[in-house]
Amino acid sequence: MSRGAFVLIAAGGFLLAGEPAEAFPKFARKENKPCAHCHVKAKGGGARNAAGRWYEHHGFSFKGYKPAAVPKSKRGTALKKKTVKVESKPR
Repeated sequence: MSRGAFVLIAAGGFLLAGEPAEAFPKFARKENKPCAHCHVKAKGGGARNAAGRWYEHHGFSFKGYKPAAVPKSKRGTALKKKTVKVESKPR
């Protein structure tokens, strides 16, 4: 196979493979929200969180979306540290 034919076939494969990404800054501008509102990564792109999945599956609209409420008893628990005092006995 000639080099030109290989390049042509490879380029065609890249064009046909997979679906294009749909993470566009235009959605963030349209909704006046940061990328992290819909994406797991703070800078956007890649996997979507619950809001992002809702947005995609509801015609790119947040209409009717209600974020899951965090119970008051669970708020801030990840930041609290428990201190355990360990006493050692001399041998």
